[in-house]
Amino acid sequence: GRSMYAVGDNEEAAARLGVAVTRVRFTAFVLAGVLAGLGGMMSGALNRAADPFTIVGDEMDALAAVVLGGAAVTGGRGTVLGTVLGVLLITMVGASLVLVGIPSAWRQAFVGLFLLLGVGLPALRQRRVERSRGVVVAD
Repeated sequence: GRSMYAVGDNEEAAARLGVAVTRVRFTAFVLAGVLAGLGGMMSGALNRAADPFTIVGDEMDALAAVVLGGAAVTGGRGTVLGTVLGVLLITMVGASLVLVGIPSAWRQAFVGLFLLLGVGLPALRQRRVERSRGVVVAD
């Protein structure tokens, strides 16, 4: 895991440290493929049908969960625990909206709002830090 993390952060630095970058990248892609296949089998078992369009639209939920978990879209470091907490937050909000009686179509609006906040707040924080250091920020 540490080698994969190092290669994802900076390939050249990982290679200089002696990490077999090609093997780590190959392993990462194989692992991603195996997990995607396993996810497809689980989705097919859950829906009792092998329809590739059953989970179309859930990409935004996955992206929002990762961003809420602490990973930056422009490149950053997230954790598995943070992603799990992001998934739990999105799931709880969706369930709460149903319990309150708000139509389920609004769930995507709330997920989009979470995604905008997850991307926007770190950008604003970075801009504020740069201004406090005297760095000129182009508006």
